[in-house]
Amino acid sequence: MRRVLAALRRITTILDAVNERGPRLRHVSPSDVVIDPDSGDVRLVGLEWTTFDPSRTVLPRFHDLVLRSPWLAPELRADPAASSRTADRYGAAALAVFMLTGHAPPLRPELVGRLPLPEAARALFAHELGAGRPLRRAGTLVDELGEALTAGVG
Repeated sequence: MRRVLAALRRITTILDAVNERGPRLRHVSPSDVVIDPDSGDVRLVGLEWTTFDPSRTVLPRFHDLVLRSPWLAPELRADPAASSRTADRYGAAALAVFMLTGHAPPLRPELVGRLPLPEAARALFAHELGAGRPLRRAGTLVDELGEALTAGVG
């Protein structure tokens, strides 16, 4: 879990830095993420230069087989021209679901309850994957997720 949270923290740091400069990514999927399992270095393909070596990635690369719908925020599914920080936060939450479960995020937030995660994490994801997410930096998700994953442990 520590490695997932560390990778997610790097991903959200990149998303927040991009947002500070103005452009929005509009969606992030596992095929956009490259993680070096030795160093933990994380790259978002298309944002920074990277050398892709499929044998050294933690997240699988699906190439053209990625179904983008689960990776698009609800507002982008409704209006593909829309772009906002909330869409990037949705992308971070969607990646977190995938990194923790190996499954794409559910298209409907009410299905989050089926994810094999602690109740507090499911509640966080139900909120983050639904419409009406608050406008917050993507990076705050990592702290909230860390707390949700350890709630009731120990």
